[in-house]
Parts: sequence; structure tokens; C-alpha cells
Amino acid sequence: MVTSVVTGIVRALKVACTVLMATFVVIVLTAVFFRYVVNDSLTWGEQVARYLFIWMIMLGMPILYHEKANVCFDMLVTKVPAMGRRVIGVVLDGLVVAFGVFMSVQAFAYIEKAGANILEGLGIPQWMVYVAQPIGGLLLAVVALESAVLGVVSLRQAREPAGRSQG
Repeated sequence: MVTSVVTGIVRALKVACTVLMATFVVIVLTAVFFRYVVNDSLTWGEQVARYLFIWMIMLGMPILYHEKANVCFDMLVTKVPAMGRRVIGVVLDGLVVAFGVFMSVQAFAYIEKAGANILEGLGIPQWMVYVAQPIGGLLLAVVALESAVLGVVSLRQAREPAGRSQG
């Protein structure tokens, strides 16, 4: 059940990132058109594109982690036996959960201090941009927690003696 919930979250994030990317491309192309063809720059184009990019990154983190598509160094891990790799995976998942929670807590603290400031050029409060970080961090923690739980289950199953039935 937890896996299906996380998979649903990841699907929703993929749709959100696709919409954000399409919007980003349209805004950048429109800004380039106005700058070089119309010879009149959009005052808001660069800012909106930058903030959409921030949202794409923060919402993309959980997707990449869920699909194991994040950058990692595995030179040493590949030399370890299978059981050791599973243990290392669970430990790393735990560290990612801790990082996601830490990132979210720190981002909320920053938003409390500076979130009411108005962004020049757009006229919106900063929290509308910076809330992407705690959302992304919490979603990353949820995805990593699912991976850690699945890793622990895999460890327990690998440790059970052959032929022992669960009952």
C-alpha cells in the first residue's frame, strides 16, 4: 500500500514537472522573441523562468531518487557482497530521509523570516517561490523512507533460513 501511494505521488510529480517544463520553455522562448525580434525585453520573463526552474528541481528530486536515477558513486559499494550492499542502501536511505527533513525544517525557518518580502518585478511574496524547498525535501524524505522500508524488508527476507514459512 505504501508503495502504491509513493508511486502515485511520483506520477503526480512527473505531471507537475512536465507542466512546469513546458511553461518554462514557453516563457523563455517568449522572452527571447520579445528581446531580439520586438526589441523590448519582458521585465518578468527571467525571474519567472528562474523560479519555475527552482520548482522543477525541488519536485524532480523525489522522482529521480525513486527511480534510482540520481547521481551516485558506487565504486566501493559494487565490491561489497550483496548483503552488505543492502545494508549500505538502507543506511543511505536513512541519511537521505534525515537530509530531506533537515532541508525542510531549515527552509521553513527561512520562509518564516523572509517569506513576506515581495519579489521585485513580480509583486508576489517570496514564500511562493521558496516553499518549493520544504515541499521537495519532505517528498524526498517520503520516497527515501519507502526505499528504506523496502530495503529492511529485503534484508529480513534474505536473513530468513531457506524453507522457513511465514505463518
